Amino acid sequence: MAYDLPVVGTLKRKRRRREDKPALSARLVLYSSIKGELGVASEDILLELFPRGSSLSIGVDESEHVNIAVSVAAPDNVSQETAWTNLPISTSRTWNDKPLPNGTIRFPAGALSTHSLVAAVQAASPTKTLRQDSTIEVKVTDVVALPLDAVYVSVDIPALQKLEEVQKRFGGGFFGKNGQSHASRGKKSVGSEAGEPEHGDALQTRQKLVEDAFSKVLVVHTGDLLPIPLSHPITHATAPTAKVLA
Repeated sequence: MAYDLPVVGTLKRKRRRREDKPALSARLVLYSSIKGELGVASEDILLELFPRGSSLSIGVDESEHVNIAVSVAAPDNVSQETAWTNLPISTSRTWNDKPLPNGTIRFPAGALSTHSLVAAVQAASPTKTLRQDSTIEVKVTDVVALPLDAVYVSVDIPALQKLEEVQKRFGGGFFGKNGQSHASRGKKSVGSEAGEPEHGDALQTRQKLVEDAFSKVLVVHTGDLLPIPLSHPITHATAPTAKVLA
C-alpha cells in the first residue's frame, strides 16, 4: 500500500517524565522585597516536572499554582532520606514579565510555607545564617498535595488570654466593649450582645481566628507556626501562634 512520507516536524511524541527520574537540581532564592505565598519557577523546571501533554500537566495552565517538593541539596544516594517540603509555585513562567534563569526558583522570604525548608537548612548547617535574598541549593521534584479533612493545632491559650486583657485596656483585642467580638476583615462578629462573652462565644471566636490564620496559607506542614490575626493590634504586641501538630 502506497503512502506519503511524513513531513519533518509533523510527528510529535508526548513528553512524559520517567517515574524513576532523579530530582532536579535548582537554586532557590528567598526574596525579602516581595510578599505573598506563591513562588515562581523557571520554565525549564516547569517543563521538566510537568511536561505538556502528560497527566502531570493537568491543571498547570488552568489553576493559579501547582506543588513541588523541595529538599536541601544532598548526594543522590541519600536524597530519599532527607526532609522534603511541599511548596506551592505559580504557573506563570515569568517574573516581573521577565523569564527566570534556568534552574531557578524564587520565593517570598516571608512566605509561611518556607518555614519548614528554612528549619531544614539550619538543621543541616547550624552555623549557616540565611541572610536577605539568600540562595539555597536544593533538589526539586513534582508532588501532589493531599487535601486534609482535619488539622490539629496547639494554641497557647494563657498567652492569648493575657494579650486579650492588655488589648481590652486600649479598646481593642478580640472582644470590644459590651463583650461583642471584633471580626477581622469586616466579617460578621461572633459574641454575646451584652456583658462579658460567654466561654462558648470566646471559644468560637478563637476558632475563627485560627481559621483565618489557615486561610492565608496554601500548604501546611507539621510544625508550622501560623500567626493568629488580631482585630486591633494597638499595643503592637506579638500574637501567639497556632502550631500545626498533625
